[in-house]
Amino acid sequence: MTLNELLNALNHQGVHLSVKGGGLQCRAPAGALTPELKQGLTRYKPDLIRLLQSSSSQKNTLQRVKRDHELPLSYAQ
Repeated sequence: MTLNELLNALNHQGVHLSVKGGGLQCRAPAGALTPELKQGLTRYKPDLIRLLQSSSSQKNTLQRVKRDHELPLSYAQ
């Protein structure tokens, strides 16, 4: 099983991964983690932690807009 296949299978099973204190945290519905998925998590744990840490550091944050001029209207307005 490749990393992409593992991620797809975890997503399909409703498994949520996060990093807390440098360790991998896993929230899953009862019975969702099959032995194959557990083996994949163990195999790719360092890669998953790196991936989650890099994606959390790249999250877009809202930028404050200067209000010193007229703002454009949205389509609905």
